[in-house]
Amino acid sequence: MKNFTILLVLFLFGIISACKEDPQALLREATDKLKSSKSVQYQQTGLFPNPSGQIDTINTVSTFVKKGLNAYDYDFVIKSDLGGLIQIDGEWKLINQYTKQVVKYPENRAEIWETQKKSSPNFKHSPLVMLQEKDWVYLRDTVLNNNSLKNYFFVENDKVVDGNKVYTEQHIFINPQTKLVERWARLNYYKNKLSQIRIVIYSNYILSSTPEKLTFTNPPGYTSTVYTGKKVIKHLEVGQEAPFFKIDDLQNKEIDLEDYRGKKILLNFSSVGCGYCKDALQLMNANDYKLADNIQAFYLSIQDQNQLDKVKYYFEKMPISYPVIPEADKIAELYGAASTPNFFLIDEEGLIEKVVIGFDKDFLMTLAEN
Repeated sequence: MKNFTILLVLFLFGIISACKEDPQALLREATDKLKSSKSVQYQQTGLFPNPSGQIDTINTVSTFVKKGLNAYDYDFVIKSDLGGLIQIDGEWKLINQYTKQVVKYPENRAEIWETQKKSSPNFKHSPLVMLQEKDWVYLRDTVLNNNSLKNYFFVENDKVVDGNKVYTEQHIFINPQTKLVERWARLNYYKNKLSQIRIVIYSNYILSSTPEKLTFTNPPGYTSTVYTGKKVIKHLEVGQEAPFFKIDDLQNKEIDLEDYRGKKILLNFSSVGCGYCKDALQLMNANDYKLADNIQAFYLSIQDQNQLDKVKYYFEKMPISYPVIPEADKIAELYGAASTPNFFLIDEEGLIEKVVIGFDKDFLMTLAEN
């Protein structure tokens, strides 16, 4: 909660002041300034709270070069801590930091590339894209870090889900002196309470009237591959034999699933960045919840490669009574666990008894001691 409060202060700390100039005119000037530039480079720092209570910081450097008159007609190189996107002279590439690959999209995959590009946070949160895509409305003047900025917003969501109100706003902050976007924020409210806030800070803009020559070489240690289609991962079905394995847990103790044959085994494939995974853990950690004596559970951390410190921190804050297996992605491949949370219940004979995808309270309650 402390880190969330810090993030909230970073966004909300400000002073409302009188607006002496037309804020919508500033919005148009900021849009035109970027649109008229042949080359735009900037750095951005993303601040995103994760379910462990920490704030993930993601750094990105982006360079956009204008190719035509269309709003999205740019070549670009976007490189972040989590990979990146490359579009240069009709070649499209995705940098996948998890597989250490640079994936090239062939010409006959143009629609898939467009979907990939426009779903990328680093692309859709680019000031060039946001200013041309959204109908921003002036909200107020705000002082952040001793700079007077104009705060604009639009409503992303305003609906009722299962009887609960969900309301989401996005904000951008424009500096009247530079006519550049300095900050983006997304505020999500659940039951009229602020439940999540995400912030991106933009800095070190370089705008040029001369197109920059974009180049890209693979990062050290990365291999090249060609996109052939989304891999369809099929999970093991009920009745199939469960793959048993040996692996070290978070305390470097060897886990041999064969040692538990004769008991039921619950495999919980989850990620520390997954909110529904946290909901499942909190249910199973409740004082009035206890797994039946004939069930041995294991938490298998997936989609958290190279983040061992974060996994350790997570379970320091949320200790559980059964083993945690870090970096279990290869085991997830054996079971076909492609999403989180994903539960596999194995019977006493080593056969898959039940497969549950997602947080299912009713299923977890059937495993509790009566």
